[in-house]
Amino acid sequence: MQILVADDHGPNRLMLEALLKGAGYGVITAENGIVALEKLRSSRVDGIVSDILMPKMDGFRLIRQCKKDPLLQQIPFIFYTATYTDQKDEEFGLSLGAIRYIIKPMKPAELLKQINEAFLEHERSPRDFTKYPVPDEESFNREYSFRVGKKLEKKERELQESEEKYRLLYENSMDAILLTSEDGSIQAANPAACAMFQRTEEEIVRNGREGVVDINDSRLPGALEERSRTRIFEGELTFLRKDGSRFPGEISSRIFIDRNGKRRSSMIIRDVTDRKKAEDALLESERRFREVVQDQTELIVRFRPDGTVLFVNDAFLSNFSKKPEEVTGNVFHLPVHEEDREKYHTIMEGLTRNDPFGTLEFRIYLADGSIQWLHWNLRAFFDNDGRVDQFQAVGSDITERRENERIIRESYVQIEQNLQQFAILNDHIRNPLTVIMMLVEMDEAPSCTKILEQVHEIDRIISQLDRGFLESEKIRGFLKKHYGIGEISSNR
Repeated sequence: MQILVADDHGPNRLMLEALLKGAGYGVITAENGIVALEKLRSSRVDGIVSDILMPKMDGFRLIRQCKKDPLLQQIPFIFYTATYTDQKDEEFGLSLGAIRYIIKPMKPAELLKQINEAFLEHERSPRDFTKYPVPDEESFNREYSFRVGKKLEKKERELQESEEKYRLLYENSMDAILLTSEDGSIQAANPAACAMFQRTEEEIVRNGREGVVDINDSRLPGALEERSRTRIFEGELTFLRKDGSRFPGEISSRIFIDRNGKRRSSMIIRDVTDRKKAEDALLESERRFREVVQDQTELIVRFRPDGTVLFVNDAFLSNFSKKPEEVTGNVFHLPVHEEDREKYHTIMEGLTRNDPFGTLEFRIYLADGSIQWLHWNLRAFFDNDGRVDQFQAVGSDITERRENERIIRESYVQIEQNLQQFAILNDHIRNPLTVIMMLVEMDEAPSCTKILEQVHEIDRIISQLDRGFLESEKIRGFLKKHYGIGEISSNR
């Protein structure tokens, strides 16, 4: 079965052609009623699907001609329209002999179903035009004129409303709007353009492009070439005020064909001076921030949860003997000492939106294989869904401090061991001293008195040492309790 599709809109014809061919129909197309009649009279056609609003000959006049022609009147005719959608429009279309009146838009599957059903119903029960003749010329013209007239009135109202909306938009837009030609002339300028360029509309029109655009802007030739080639240009150019001052503008320009077939162009311009100043201030602020950050001796890094590095300062790169391109934009995992990895991950995973800060000290391996202690101040940044988006870490080398702490701890341990040994030594001295005292007291020789005096002196010295030991014990206990000095821990 071959179907003729009549529609003045190319995309609609292509859509219907693809849909019908996909369902197994043969398809020929026409862009208006006159072309459709020529193809109907020169080709075998088993069905017609036609739009109504078409130039030269619309769908109503096309079906009128088909039903008046004995060779064409039996071909089933379906209207598919987005313009004539009133109930009276449908009644008029069916009265002219159409077997189905379908309103656009419709989903392709449903449209194909409607077309198939209509052709099947017609095949089962074709219309007898001897019993149901087409309306006479006077009746047709009267109803046709009324239908078309109502549609024209509606279109005119819509056009007036559209023009009013355009006028309001044109006059109240905060952006400058210019109607121009490709030769650089300007036909119209809205109030915003007059305020932006500090000129009246007459002055803007009289001076043309050179009065508002800086022709020395090196970007201008490329912009004009791109617009001429693609009919579109969007970008930035430098513009001129009446006092000669220049300012940056964001421009969107289009080439179109007017009702007379001439190429015209529109320009919408937005003064971006304040935005440029803000951007420049932001860039300057970022530059200063980077200078400050790069001058820091601390290691600074910002990275995503997967380890992708967003920023590192020079101190970080130097510490790990890396180049910027080896780190920034790549996944980089700190070479954490295996004994510290668990606490490292525990701290990182424990940061929350309510408590995004953390501190941590752990060991890392340097490029030469040596071990370095680092102290980190951590902060997590979260997205709107509460998931971690980025981490920032500021680290400092505490290897020397940790080494000093180790030496101090070991020194105190050694002192404690020495004191303990000294206390034992005191007991070892007292035991033989007691025996000497007993033997001297039993002897009445004159020298015994001297010996006994020395024994008592030794005992007094040992007692002083005992008291010093007890005081040392109190001090060690205090240091252990409040400072942890003397404690030995496997993670230190």
